[in-house]
Amino acid sequence: MEPLVSWLRVWAWSPVLPAPLLAGFAPLLAALRRARPDGPPDPRSAARLRSRHRTTIELEDLLERVAAAGALAAAAALAGAPDAGASGYVTVLQRVVAADPAAWTADVPAVLAALVLPELGAFYLAAPPQPPRAVPRSSRPARPRPCSPPSRSAAPCPHLPTPTSRTRAGTQAGRGPAC
Repeated sequence: MEPLVSWLRVWAWSPVLPAPLLAGFAPLLAALRRARPDGPPDPRSAARLRSRHRTTIELEDLLERVAAAGALAAAAALAGAPDAGASGYVTVLQRVVAADPAAWTADVPAVLAALVLPELGAFYLAAPPQPPRAVPRSSRPARPRPCSPPSRSAAPCPHLPTPTSRTRAGTQAGRGPAC
């Protein structure tokens, strides 16, 4: 026997499932239709849940406000939003600060005061002032170049110890990087 939960799930989705899929549940569905002639509600007509990351102030609106009136006005608008402490503002603040870091970092104490709520202040302080960038080649450490193939006149490879030298652990040397 299958658990009751799967039967109820089949009943709830029966208005939208194809007939071949419902064939194995025909006796169950017939019994449930006798008990509830109106059938289950259509799952397509159910109210959709709002995403918990959705905010009443959209990112685009906030970017326009920063461009028009500055970061302090945008911070005040965020503090006045009906869902001001929602977790979706983490992403919104990260993106808006990254879009114009100069405006948001010009007067940090004033921005924190305009945000009012500690949650918004924490979201703001956690937002990186600039998007992360790749490390430029000029500041990367140089990689060691592999030694060229041995030749008669070439000096020995500096990466390989001599065959008679031993490492600290007492093992034969020469297991280092191949040249």
